[in-house]
Amino acid sequence: MQVNALLQNRYRVLRPVGRGGMGTVYEAIDMRLNSTVALKETLHTDPISRRAFEREAQLLARLRHPALPKVIDHFSEHDRQFLVMEFIAGDDLATLMEKRGGRFPPEEILRWMLRWGDQLLDALDYLHKQNPPVYHRDIKPQNLKLSPRGDIILLDFGLAKGGITGMATLPGQPGALGFTPNYSPLEQIRGAEPDPRSDLYSLAATLYHMATGTRPVDALTRAAALLNEQPDPLLPANYYNAYISQEIAALLHQALSPNVDDRPPSAAAMRRALYEARRAQGISTGPLNASDLPPAPQTQVVASTAGANMVSRRAKTDSLTNHPIAAPPTGYLSESAASAPPTQAAAALAAPAALAALAAPIELPGTLVRTISTGSPVLSMALSPDGRILVTGNDQGELKFWLFANGSLIHTLKAHQDKILRLAYLPSGGLLMSGSEDKTARLWLAEPQHAEVTELYQVLPGYPVEALAISANGQRLAVGGWSDMVTLYRFLDERLDLEHEIYTGIMHCLAFNADGRLLAGGGYETTVGLWDVEQANQINTLRGHSNVVQAVAFSPQGDVLASGGGDRDVLIWQVSDGRMVDRLQGHRNVIRALVFSADGALLASASEDRTVRVWRIRDTSLLHTLDGHTDGVTSVVFTPDQHYLITGSRDTKFRIWKV
Repeated sequence: MQVNALLQNRYRVLRPVGRGGMGTVYEAIDMRLNSTVALKETLHTDPISRRAFEREAQLLARLRHPALPKVIDHFSEHDRQFLVMEFIAGDDLATLMEKRGGRFPPEEILRWMLRWGDQLLDALDYLHKQNPPVYHRDIKPQNLKLSPRGDIILLDFGLAKGGITGMATLPGQPGALGFTPNYSPLEQIRGAEPDPRSDLYSLAATLYHMATGTRPVDALTRAAALLNEQPDPLLPANYYNAYISQEIAALLHQALSPNVDDRPPSAAAMRRALYEARRAQGISTGPLNASDLPPAPQTQVVASTAGANMVSRRAKTDSLTNHPIAAPPTGYLSESAASAPPTQAAAALAAPAALAALAAPIELPGTLVRTISTGSPVLSMALSPDGRILVTGNDQGELKFWLFANGSLIHTLKAHQDKILRLAYLPSGGLLMSGSEDKTARLWLAEPQHAEVTELYQVLPGYPVEALAISANGQRLAVGGWSDMVTLYRFLDERLDLEHEIYTGIMHCLAFNADGRLLAGGGYETTVGLWDVEQANQINTLRGHSNVVQAVAFSPQGDVLASGGGDRDVLIWQVSDGRMVDRLQGHRNVIRALVFSADGALLASASEDRTVRVWRIRDTSLLHTLDGHTDGVTSVVFTPDQHYLITGSRDTKFRIWKV
């Protein structure tokens, strides 16, 4: 509908606030009462849907609960039905969490999560006891808002889910609503009859996400694992948040059971259990104000004692739920931890106080582990294949070599006469390639721990080198930049030989697929090109960006390609047919770098908006927003074990994050 449209000579439309396949929610003014309302429109026009809409509207209008918006009116106009509801202003919980870096501070969110859980369970108990019962069936962070007093309000803007009003599903209407994968139980996904315990699953999934900053594993993935006699992939909540007690984690895990009969029998029963668990931990949940909500994510290194407490709680919970304890990371942040004998590590798990002897704290996923100042803007970065040496390139043409285990600078080399725009390690032999604005690309044999970095080859392409790519086997190198050509080299038996030149146009980024036979590149043309390296010809042009392409990355398997740039979106492509399969949105400035984890499960995107986002490729969900740099992020790499992410920025620092 148009802005300022007038309905029933009473409701003036201000703006749309939610859209879906079945209609739209609008903010509107009730001219008669001079108040703001929400107009929820549905496009169902057949007689059966009309009658169902009227029945549901009448039922919802009778509901009165502090956690539910009031239904004020319903009407039909222009072959559409409208529900008039109390308008709840402000951001939903998903948006509030995103503004805080993708998660709330672990030690502070617990009181809020318990308060919200108590209020929502009271609301569900009220809904489920209606005659007929009312089932929400779409509880998730996007459908929750806070009042100024910090009370939770349960909404539903899930118009794409097929519901008539989108709020209620009545008996005899199985599958009327769709589902949101990470928050929906298996029986709902299968379209079974509604059950009050389905709402308990969705609520538990929402509380789990709020408390941990991690979406719970979806029900279909968990069901597949159980059918294959594998462990349940859903980890207890206190695996991610050490401040959650064993009792609260166990209750959430019970409510998230794939088997509906294993969940708490009712909202009232779960509310009592949550109260007992909260009392056992000595936590008060009120009164609170919305302005008290923690303003920023935790970004400090977890102290040794906090890590010890986390190990202790994980040990208890995992013995309860048959989950193996993930061992503390070794070989990266502490050489002493890496060399500790197995008996010492076992003693640390048995006696938390002994963890201090291992020197390496256990970090929470998504948190900052370490910040290293380099003294100059980090324009490029590469990690050695064994994960021991990190190399940064700066605007002075210097290569700096850092020992990743402790962040110490071990060598500095004046390698170029101008900015080093790109770095890449070959997969073996300690070989490093650098590209610079001084119109050269250089191949180095780097043994910086012995203060030896030897130049093996210098390539003189005659233009600023902004793009480098090295095949997985290290035998093929591509150099591109401010030219209309990309040069391909073969590197065999320590010889670097010219192989091909491919007409491409200006290239800002290049990447080889897994077998090195396919090259992807992006630049000023706002397209992503795919070239057959053996034939030296272009085989596809991927169109979908609206601005310059600055980053491309193939998945390790080579079947998926990611690209990003000036339009701020990450595009996901199916390589076999060049079809765009997803568009990941959220960055607020140019995307500078993309990298897949070694198993292809995660994708990290670095942006001039000073953040890095970590996405899960399976469902393209956002796992973490890493927010801490004070200038644009130019480069990002995963450690080989995929436990950590390193980000480099123009703010002169590189940061190490637990992911």
